[in-house]
Amino acid sequence: MLPFRRYGAIPDELPLRERKMAQARLDVLDAFLEMLEKRPAIDIQVREICKKARISEPGFYNHFPEKDHLFLFFIQIWSVDMALRLQKHRGVDAIRRLFRETASMNDTTGRLLLEVIAFQARRSVPELLSKWRPLNRVEKLLVFGDAPFDDLPDTGLGPLLQKAVSEAIHDSNQDNTADGNLRADAKTIALSLSGLFFGLPVAMQGTGSLSKAYDRAILTFFPLNDRRTI
Repeated sequence: MLPFRRYGAIPDELPLRERKMAQARLDVLDAFLEMLEKRPAIDIQVREICKKARISEPGFYNHFPEKDHLFLFFIQIWSVDMALRLQKHRGVDAIRRLFRETASMNDTTGRLLLEVIAFQARRSVPELLSKWRPLNRVEKLLVFGDAPFDDLPDTGLGPLLQKAVSEAIHDSNQDNTADGNLRADAKTIALSLSGLFFGLPVAMQGTGSLSKAYDRAILTFFPLNDRRTI
């Protein structure tokens, strides 16, 4: 089962052809994610995914140009899921929520996060996404149900983190650093947090609480006492 939250009912009346195509893509992703729980992606063959998802190899390549595009598809869905989870949060609270939700997902999906990180280390995700189609409405409805997902980003961590960091700086009146000389750089802070987001799971490899490690990392940038960036 895909590790995403359902936010509403799936409408009964969806175009049959679009629904079948979207469901086929989701079934393939589901099969791939289930196999990732036991084996690294590099050891999983397309023909094995097809057998598990009950789709032909030509059918697979009709939906996905290559196996790595399954990771792109996952990242797109993850992005919308996280954006939905963050809708009632902003600033530092949204940053913490984003990291904690990811840690929770990591606890329940085994090696999936590490595989996504490995994929992003070997491939240029922004470049691949620029040549790949966005999620369509039927795919979103089948995963999330009738949820307010219009205009939410589906391009990975960057836009989510950039928005939350910008809000955190604005909310805390952090247009300048503590000495008043340097302007706080939301992009730099977001890039630093992104490095911790991807680096900590690799460094820890199940040796402690990822959620607590994330919380400590966020405190480096937004201490609880005054939330000033460092």
